Amino acid sequence: MDIFDAISEATTEANAFTDHAGKALSLEERILYLQGLSLVMNADNDIHAEEKEYLRILIKSFDMDESILDSCLEFANAPDKDTIQDFFRAFRRKPIAQLFLFDAYVMMGRDGESHEKEINVINKIVEQLEILKGTQQDIYDLFCHIKNRNWQESALYFDSFLLDKKYFQHLLAYYEVDYETLMAETEAIRKDRLLKVLAGKSQQELEWKPVRYENEECLLKETSITKHFINMKACLMNAEVIIPYLQARLNRGELRVYQQQVSFTAVAKESEGDFFNLKDTGLSYDEYTDTLSLEAPQTFNVPDNIVESLLVFVLPEFEGASNPKSINIVLQGLFGAKMGMTLKSGSRVKFPMMKEGQYSNKELLMIYKGYFIRGEGKSSVNSWYKQDITLLDVLLHEPFRLMR
Repeated sequence: MDIFDAISEATTEANAFTDHAGKALSLEERILYLQGLSLVMNADNDIHAEEKEYLRILIKSFDMDESILDSCLEFANAPDKDTIQDFFRAFRRKPIAQLFLFDAYVMMGRDGESHEKEINVINKIVEQLEILKGTQQDIYDLFCHIKNRNWQESALYFDSFLLDKKYFQHLLAYYEVDYETLMAETEAIRKDRLLKVLAGKSQQELEWKPVRYENEECLLKETSITKHFINMKACLMNAEVIIPYLQARLNRGELRVYQQQVSFTAVAKESEGDFFNLKDTGLSYDEYTDTLSLEAPQTFNVPDNIVESLLVFVLPEFEGASNPKSINIVLQGLFGAKMGMTLKSGSRVKFPMMKEGQYSNKELLMIYKGYFIRGEGKSSVNSWYKQDITLLDVLLHEPFRLMR
């Protein structure tokens, strides 16, 4: 090979990742990690040069001899049951499984196509590693953003609780993206992106109907209203949101688990004290890896204070917020809608109907003056009482509807 060819080959792609978390695994675990990716590489029974090159990059990133590539290729062509079982035992419910899945998606895309067999193999691996479906989607989204060099959209996953960012920081160094600069450039959009991702994980189905007041012709620009009150707890009370949130706080050292009791540590902003007990939540804790996982999906149920804690964590400005209109920031982000509103009609305010000719005496609404009032079970009133309620209490404990 002449000098020109040697330089061209050496510079077609960066030589290795700096600080890939797989490097810290034991030798046996590193080999199993590479063998797991070998299964994805040959899922379509066609090993491409680009796929072998990615395996070579990882081998060098792991500080291993390149001769291991040959044994990985042999395994890809003739995988044995014992090694596959060893792989799953090594990485099931382990935090680094997130990084393995990312590398699996990279491997899948190396030949420029995603084959059905590759997708099926990855989904089977996800199932056996017990990676949450929501986490799988987040990792796939991150993969797509980075593949397309869309750093603004990828920034969310390097800053929020959705993924364990320590397993993905090496990607920024690999593509020479400065973390501090990226965070500064995306500060204004990350919160909105996070709310939209959380909304996508919600299991609550909203039913809409035309909004009607006493006089049908007296309508605001918003023309639809939810049929039922919004249950924010139900919206956020699912394992796809709660487990990554709790795990992120464990990773930060803000929570500790001892004999099933989850408590805040001294570094948590809530100050030291009990948080909740794992009993009957459907969650389990592995002390060796310091990780929470979903043990019993059918019985998943956590206390309300976890949802409240999550909201404050995502929207710290909500704690003690005094402007009622600020509630629409989170409602727009989660639902693309506003809080239900009254209608000004001369000196009176009119309430939206619950059903034909029926009005609620419990519903909390936003009045045109920008504060909360409560329905009075009638179509309209000429005097009303301002409700002094915190935004968190409104979101978690008050009956309200959405309008759009």
